[in-house]
Amino acid sequence: MCAQWLGVIKCPGWNEFMETITDSPEYQETQISFLPFVNLPPSSPDCIHSVLIFAAQECKKLNQRTCFVTFDQPLYIKARNIVESSKLNPQIVVRLGGFHLLMSFMGSIGYIMAGSGLRELWKTIYAANSIDKMMTGHAYSRAVRAHNMLTPLCLSKIILDEIELTEEYKITLKNYISSTDYITSTLEDI
Repeated sequence: MCAQWLGVIKCPGWNEFMETITDSPEYQETQISFLPFVNLPPSSPDCIHSVLIFAAQECKKLNQRTCFVTFDQPLYIKARNIVESSKLNPQIVVRLGGFHLLMSFMGSIGYIMAGSGLRELWKTIYAANSIDKMMTGHAYSRAVRAHNMLTPLCLSKIILDEIELTEEYKITLKNYISSTDYITSTLEDI
């Protein structure tokens, strides 16, 4: 952020920085197993109810007090309504799937920022027809890319313009950032 504000060219962005410092592959083996097939249309309340009952029974076998069940956006509301209106296990927690949650979050940012000039700014980079989809969160990857380009630049400008640094200190800071070897930095170095 500071490097962008000072105009340092070779400093990597946040994504490249995170890729560099988390380069070591740390992972554990997992097991993938298939669950019983429910031969009903996915949006059917009977299908959703059957899945919720099965999940609650599996959690009970494992002595889990809370049963977390994840649905995508179209089925999430139906599952919530079923859990709230039935006598199912009160410890069932219905979650919105991760991708739909992120899309909704991007849509909420677009809703809040409507009329702020964000749409006009993005029109200088993206096709005009894709801006509406970006603002609602449906063109997710484009919206994330646009926010990743815009947010660090705006924040660094707003925050660092408020800090009173002498010109000598700015030059020292710029030289330090320019001389840092970002390619060989690791998480342990930080």
